Amino acid sequence: MTIYLDTCALNRLTDDLSSPRVRREAQAVAQILDLVDAGKLLFLSSTVLEYEIS
Repeated sequence: MTIYLDTCALNRLTDDLSSPRVRREAQAVAQILDLVDAGKLLFLSSTVLEYEIS
């Protein structure tokens, strides 16, 4: 399966995690990225995403 996470989702990992909702969302993004690292998901990027992240 190919997935795309936008800048907002990827930046959730660096947000203030004191809110339970934000913490759960950050954990979900981290789990998705773990699946990408394990080769179970394919991460689709874009030039816009790369620009926004840089």
